[in-house]
Amino acid sequence: MSEAELKNPHIIQIEITELEKNGHAILLGHPCKILGIYPIVGFKGKRLQIQGTCIFTGKPHISNFRNPGKVDVPIVKRTDYSLIGIEDNFASLMDGEGNTREDLKLPSSEERGDLAEKIINAFEANQIVMVTVLEACGQEMIVDLKEDL
Repeated sequence: MSEAELKNPHIIQIEITELEKNGHAILLGHPCKILGIYPIVGFKGKRLQIQGTCIFTGKPHISNFRNPGKVDVPIVKRTDYSLIGIEDNFASLMDGEGNTREDLKLPSSEERGDLAEKIINAFEANQIVMVTVLEACGQEMIVDLKEDL
Protein backbone atom coordinates (compact mmCIF):
# COMPACT_ATOMS: atom_id res chain seq x y z
CA MET A 1 0.00 0.00 0.00
CA SER A 2 1.15 3.50 -0.74
CA GLU A 3 1.47 6.21 1.90
CA ALA A 4 -1.67 7.92 0.52
CA GLU A 5 -3.65 4.67 0.73
CA LEU A 6 -2.58 4.19 4.35
CA LYS A 7 -3.74 7.72 5.19
CA ASN A 8 -7.07 7.36 3.35
CA PRO A 9 -8.55 3.89 2.84
CA HIS A 10 -11.08 5.37 0.37
CA ILE A 11 -8.47 5.98 -2.36
CA ILE A 12 -5.85 4.08 -4.30
CA GLN A 13 -2.91 5.43 -6.29
CA ILE A 14 -2.29 4.38 -9.87
CA GLU A 15 0.04 5.44 -12.66
CA ILE A 16 -1.44 8.40 -14.48
CA THR A 17 -1.07 6.57 -17.79
CA GLU A 18 -3.62 3.98 -16.55
CA LEU A 19 -6.41 6.57 -16.28
CA GLU A 20 -9.18 6.49 -18.86
CA LYS A 21 -12.00 8.76 -19.92
CA ASN A 22 -15.14 8.01 -17.83
CA GLY A 23 -12.94 6.62 -15.06
CA HIS A 24 -12.40 8.40 -11.75
CA ALA A 25 -9.69 10.55 -10.19
CA ILE A 26 -9.30 12.94 -7.28
CA LEU A 27 -9.16 16.46 -8.77
CA LEU A 28 -8.55 19.39 -6.42
CA GLY A 29 -9.65 17.19 -3.50
CA HIS A 30 -12.92 16.08 -5.15
CA PRO A 31 -13.83 12.60 -6.42
CA CYS A 32 -14.44 13.23 -10.12
CA LYS A 33 -15.56 11.39 -13.23
CA ILE A 34 -12.94 11.96 -15.92
CA LEU A 35 -14.22 13.81 -18.99
CA GLY A 36 -10.89 14.15 -20.76
CA ILE A 37 -7.12 13.66 -20.48
CA TYR A 38 -4.91 16.01 -22.47
CA PRO A 39 -1.12 16.19 -22.88
CA ILE A 40 0.61 19.46 -21.99
CA VAL A 41 4.23 20.17 -22.91
CA GLY A 42 5.65 23.21 -21.24
CA PHE A 43 8.55 24.60 -19.27
CA LYS A 44 7.82 22.19 -16.39
CA GLY A 45 8.19 19.09 -18.55
CA LYS A 46 5.61 16.59 -19.72
CA ARG A 47 2.30 16.88 -17.92
CA LEU A 48 -1.26 15.68 -18.37
CA GLN A 49 -4.30 17.83 -17.77
CA ILE A 50 -7.30 15.93 -16.43
CA GLN A 51 -10.74 17.48 -16.73
CA GLY A 52 -13.65 16.05 -14.81
CA THR A 53 -16.82 16.68 -12.85
CA CYS A 54 -17.40 15.98 -9.17
CA ILE A 55 -19.49 12.83 -8.83
CA PHE A 56 -21.49 14.44 -6.02
CA THR A 57 -22.05 18.01 -7.22
CA GLY A 58 -21.43 17.87 -10.96
CA LYS A 59 -19.09 20.88 -10.69
CA PRO A 60 -16.15 20.89 -13.14
CA HIS A 61 -12.57 20.51 -11.93
CA ILE A 62 -9.26 20.58 -13.80
CA SER A 63 -5.87 19.42 -12.51
CA ASN A 64 -2.44 19.05 -14.09
CA PHE A 65 -0.21 16.09 -13.21
CA ARG A 66 3.36 15.08 -14.03
CA ASN A 67 3.73 12.34 -16.57
CA PRO A 68 5.00 9.85 -15.58
CA GLY A 69 3.53 10.04 -12.11
CA LYS A 70 0.85 8.73 -9.81
CA VAL A 71 -2.66 10.02 -9.21
CA ASP A 72 -5.17 9.36 -6.44
CA VAL A 73 -8.27 7.46 -7.55
CA PRO A 74 -11.38 7.23 -5.35
CA ILE A 75 -12.91 3.86 -4.63
CA VAL A 76 -16.46 4.43 -5.88
CA LYS A 77 -19.33 2.18 -4.87
CA ARG A 78 -22.75 2.39 -6.54
CA THR A 79 -25.77 0.83 -4.80
CA ASP A 80 -29.44 0.82 -5.79
CA TYR A 81 -32.09 0.98 -3.07
CA SER A 82 -35.88 0.88 -2.96
CA LEU A 83 -37.35 4.01 -1.43
CA ILE A 84 -39.75 2.95 1.33
CA GLY A 85 -40.35 6.28 3.03
CA ILE A 86 -39.40 9.92 3.47
CA GLU A 87 -39.38 11.73 6.80
CA ASP A 88 -37.87 15.14 7.59
CA ASN A 89 -35.98 15.06 4.26
CA PHE A 90 -34.34 11.73 5.15
CA ALA A 91 -34.91 8.76 2.85
CA SER A 92 -35.84 5.35 4.22
CA LEU A 93 -34.10 2.89 1.94
CA MET A 94 -34.06 -0.89 1.52
CA ASP A 95 -31.42 -2.85 -0.37
CA GLY A 96 -31.97 -6.05 -2.34
CA GLU A 97 -31.35 -8.19 0.75
CA GLY A 98 -34.02 -6.45 2.83
CA ASN A 99 -31.60 -4.36 4.92
CA THR A 100 -32.87 -0.87 5.68
CA ARG A 101 -31.20 2.43 6.36
CA GLU A 102 -32.50 5.89 7.22
CA ASP A 103 -29.30 7.93 7.41
CA LEU A 104 -29.25 9.63 3.99
CA LYS A 105 -30.79 13.02 3.37
CA LEU A 106 -32.36 13.81 0.07
CA PRO A 107 -29.88 15.86 -1.96
CA SER A 108 -30.21 19.64 -1.85
CA SER A 109 -31.02 21.62 -4.99
CA GLU A 110 -27.46 23.04 -4.93
CA GLU A 111 -26.06 19.50 -5.00
CA ARG A 112 -28.31 17.75 -7.54
CA GLY A 113 -30.80 20.27 -8.98
CA ASP A 114 -34.41 19.13 -8.77
CA LEU A 115 -33.64 15.45 -7.98
CA ALA A 116 -35.12 15.60 -4.45
CA GLU A 117 -38.33 17.13 -5.79
CA LYS A 118 -38.60 14.37 -8.42
CA ILE A 119 -38.05 11.69 -5.76
CA ILE A 120 -40.71 13.17 -3.47
CA ASN A 121 -43.22 13.58 -6.32
CA ALA A 122 -42.73 10.00 -7.55
CA PHE A 123 -43.02 8.62 -4.01
CA GLU A 124 -46.17 10.64 -3.27
CA ALA A 125 -47.68 9.39 -6.56
CA ASN A 126 -47.27 5.82 -5.18
CA GLN A 127 -44.79 4.87 -7.88
CA ILE A 128 -42.15 2.24 -7.29
CA VAL A 129 -39.03 4.33 -6.70
CA MET A 130 -35.43 3.14 -6.83
CA VAL A 131 -32.59 5.51 -5.98
CA THR A 132 -28.90 5.15 -6.70
CA VAL A 133 -26.43 5.99 -3.94
CA LEU A 134 -22.80 6.75 -4.72
CA GLU A 135 -20.17 6.31 -2.05
CA ALA A 136 -16.65 7.70 -2.36
CA CYS A 137 -14.06 9.25 -0.06
CA GLY A 138 -16.21 8.59 3.02
CA GLN A 139 -19.17 10.48 1.58
CA GLU A 140 -22.50 9.10 0.33
CA MET A 141 -25.22 10.78 -1.68
CA ILE A 142 -28.38 9.89 -3.55
CA VAL A 143 -27.49 10.74 -7.16
CA ASP A 144 -30.17 9.20 -9.35
CA LEU A 145 -33.81 8.12 -9.50
CA LYS A 146 -35.51 5.28 -11.32
CA GLU A 147 -39.28 5.22 -11.17
CA ASP A 148 -42.06 2.85 -12.25
CA LEU A 149 -39.82 -0.16 -12.72
